[in-house]
Amino acid sequence: EEGVAAAQSGNHQAAVTAFENAAVAMPTCADCFFNVGVSQQQMKNSEAAEAAFKKAIELRPSYPEAYNALAALYTADKKMDLAAAASAKSAELSVASGGGNADSLYSAGVGLWNANKFAEAGSTFEAAVKADPNHADSHFMLGKVNLNLGKLKEAAGEFDAYLKLQPNGKNAAEAKTTFEALKPLLK
Repeated sequence: EEGVAAAQSGNHQAAVTAFENAAVAMPTCADCFFNVGVSQQQMKNSEAAEAAFKKAIELRPSYPEAYNALAALYTADKKMDLAAAASAKSAELSVASGGGNADSLYSAGVGLWNANKFAEAGSTFEAAVKADPNHADSHFMLGKVNLNLGKLKEAAGEFDAYLKLQPNGKNAAEAKTTFEALKPLLK
């Protein structure tokens, strides 16, 4: 609780200390190491964050959030191959655990997209949409993936779904322009 309070107040060094103390008391506490990683990442300590996330995964191999955090860390550090691998594992674990969280799957899909692994990204965004059919950003990215893969009809449908969910969203202009360009191909 002390670590959570410190992290929420922005005192990430105090959070790291509290979570590390908790990990000493409970050596198998994967969440303790995960939270150390989050705070280390907030303090821009990439190596320490990576080590903490890996320790959390060592303690709980089926921890999709830890893989997702690693993917975000690797993406920020421009290590796209590592980001893609961590994203893929996060997505695999999220789906295996009963569908997964749409936000987590979306993040994993973005990691795969950034690594130019379009088919894998598409599967991950599809899983996100299955987990939450109203996850607009997943529809948008699935549209981009389908466009990239030459699946124009599917792309148009996803851009249309995004616009119905977020007509004024951050990607609305791009979605509308792309949808309008694809509309004649649908006839």
